[in-house]
Amino acid sequence: MSNRASINERIVAGIIGATFGGIGLTVLISQWAIPFHSFHSPPLFFRFFASFISLPFIALGGAGIFTLLTGISTGPKSSVTKIHDNMQTMMSKRLKTSRTGTLRQDCPNCGAPKADVEVSPSGDVKCPHCKAW
Repeated sequence: MSNRASINERIVAGIIGATFGGIGLTVLISQWAIPFHSFHSPPLFFRFFASFISLPFIALGGAGIFTLLTGISTGPKSSVTKIHDNMQTMMSKRLKTSRTGTLRQDCPNCGAPKADVEVSPSGDVKCPHCKAW
């Protein structure tokens, strides 16, 4: 599965990127454009503080604009998709449903063939052959 963003995702990423990037750049420029020792000049501590706060806004804005222009998703979508695919393949290998809807599974301890298993309230599964949980 690729990490290409759809057109809707690209538009939303561009809007969010422009908004957050604009906020970050506005704060950064407004803090450093005022000359030192002039009327309403912020102290140096506040200039640095506001600059550090604006940096994540600018980074998020840049990522949104990058996604809009290139279509490559920079978010956690690819890792979430990998985890989902891994869990799905693992579950399809381990668990199967019979016609009656009961849970069927191979025993990892004794390798017994698939059979109806007993499931405890805590979610543990008991093998009917070797009686191991």
